[in-house]
Parts: sequence; C-alpha cells; structure tokens
Amino acid sequence: MNTSKKIIMTADDFGMTSTRDNAIMDCFLNGFLTSTCICANGKTFENAMNQILPKCIKLGKRIDLGVHLDLIEGHALTECPLLTYESGMFKHGFISLLINSFNFDFLKEVENELRAQTEKVVKEAEKQNIKVSFINSHIHFHAIPNIFKIVKKIAEEYDIPFVRTQKELPALLGGIKLINFIKVVVLWFLNLFNKADFTNDYIMGVAHTAHMNKDEIFFGVERLANKNCLIEILLHPDSDIKNASGYFEYQTMLDDDLRKNIEELGFKFTSILDLKN
Repeated sequence: MNTSKKIIMTADDFGMTSTRDNAIMDCFLNGFLTSTCICANGKTFENAMNQILPKCIKLGKRIDLGVHLDLIEGHALTECPLLTYESGMFKHGFISLLINSFNFDFLKEVENELRAQTEKVVKEAEKQNIKVSFINSHIHFHAIPNIFKIVKKIAEEYDIPFVRTQKELPALLGGIKLINFIKVVVLWFLNLFNKADFTNDYIMGVAHTAHMNKDEIFFGVERLANKNCLIEILLHPDSDIKNASGYFEYQTMLDDDLRKNIEELGFKFTSILDLKN
C-alpha cells in the first residue's frame, strides 16, 4: 500500500517476560516506538495488559496494540493435540507447521487456537479501552499461505484492519548470515501468495532479528528513501543487559539521533491507528 513515506516501529513479544515488557514501556514513553504486539500465551500477559499498558495510558501515551500469535513457544490456550505435546506445550517449528499446513484436521486446530488467542487479547484490551489494530505471528509462521488465510479470516471477524506481511528486500541490509538470507527468501516467496488489504509495503528486521542497530536501520530506510511506502521496522527490546541482543535493540529504540536522521529522509513516524483514522 502506498501512503507517502511512513515508518511504523514495532516491538514484538510483549507479554513474554517482565524485562521485555519494561523495555517496551520505556521505548513508548521515552523513545520512538509506535506499536507493540502481545502474546496471549506469554508468561507476563496479565501484567503487561493490567500494569504496563495502563501506566503508558496514564502518562498520555497512545498505544497501538496488536496480537502476536504463537504456535511455536509456550502453552496452547486450547486442546490441540496435533499442535502440542501432552503437556500442552507447542511442538512445531516453522518448517513443521509448513509441512502440516495441508492437513485439514491440523488446520482446524490451528484456527481454533489462533481464534482463542485473538479473542483473549481483544477482550483484555477492551477493558483498557484499547482497540486492537493489527495482527502478526511469532517467527512469522502466518506467512504460510494456508495459515495466512486463517489469520486474515480471524482478523476480519474481530475487526482488526492490519495484517503484517513479510516483504523484506535482502539487499536492504548488509552483513546477513546465510541462514537469515534463506529465511528472508523463503518468506518473500510465501508472501507472493498472501494478500492483505491493509499492510506494510516493506518490513525490516527479519534478516537481522535481535541485531538491529542504528546503522543497519538507517541504511535500510535510506535505500527506500526514494519510494512512497510504509515500512514496518520490528525489534525485540529487552531491559535485561544479560540479553545482549535485546538490550542493544532496546538502546537503539531510545536513540534520538536515529529518529532525527530517519525524519530527515522525509519519513514520518506513525502508527496503524493513525493511518487507519
């Protein structure tokens, strides 16, 4: 979608750990984070919804909240034996989900679980007078075409307008590891089969997951400076210094020089709520 030159800064994995939640709150209040997406099955979901978000709202920060669907880590919210071990923990990775995505019974369990996760987020957000505005997934598994159809269907049911797509140009960022290059190419190919009415034109952060620094982000945005486009930049900030990559991305989101440099390229930081309205 073309909408002049816009940037959405998104923090994934909200509600997974307290240190991630605290970093996300700080980036909302003191950095240039515009959006975050929460895991309904995350260990700190309740605290994120009932403590972190109200603090941001109280301090006058508008929250752009999304659903971060998960079929890979943690416990399922429903009974779905094809997706989980007997303990209820998810047992599939991206490739396994892709292989099983042609199985009708498997997809039925996927739909039930993703609907339960979405409904949980939507209902809890409503208690905070927050409108859920976008949807995506952990490890980008919703790029799998048959699962993407389910996610798009659920998004329409819950009036969630924005569905993330995975169009990252491998040439945008330098120093990509081979495995990440392959990941970008696979997601690019799968994205050819997935269409959403309201989505990003480009994404940054897949090739350099958890290693997005100031220079890489600016270089990537600069390469798109001649296009009227909506870029979603995704990061995974963490206030725990022991999580070196997450802590590094946390500091990046607080770097005011990076914000100014991006704005000097003609891009405006925005949110999905602002674009929709």
